Amino acid sequence: MKRRDTLRLLPFALAGAAGFSGKPYAQSQPGRLSPGLGLYDQYSRIVRERLNWIRENQSENLLEASYAIARTVRRGNKCWSMWDTGHSTQNDQYPDRSGEPVLIAPNWNEKEAKKGDLLLANRWGGPYEVVAEKDIFVIGGPAPWGGDAIGQEKLREDVRKSQIRPHAKIWIET
Repeated sequence: MKRRDTLRLLPFALAGAAGFSGKPYAQSQPGRLSPGLGLYDQYSRIVRERLNWIRENQSENLLEASYAIARTVRRGNKCWSMWDTGHSTQNDQYPDRSGEPVLIAPNWNEKEAKKGDLLLANRWGGPYEVVAEKDIFVIGGPAPWGGDAIGQEKLREDVRKSQIRPHAKIWIET
């Protein structure tokens, strides 16, 4: 696959991980279980509803995020990732995997980050001042157990303080 082809597919990859700004999915209430339907029918309906919700509510910011990543790569800067993909932040990114996983470097490294780099993060504990000092473009979203999540007031204080949203230029609402 050529790099330009990969960049065209990036909005869809991001859509699979999350949605962008607008009303949070959890508050919009699609995906309720329906009595009398089999589990497969309910699961497939809920997945379709979620994907439709992402398309209807998040497409503009998904596209903006893909442009931001493309601009960063074109400039020769690095795109970092601290995005929890459901079980880790790095297990799905390794050399020789289909596509171009080398476009996004796993494991944010504040010492290696340079002015103009990009950080894709839904879990991150800082240091936040590095983002401002180095003018890092942040695309952020909530991890289900992070300081930006709905219901975060029930989490430990140190977790609640690990908020990405105040530093994000584009916000992915999941």
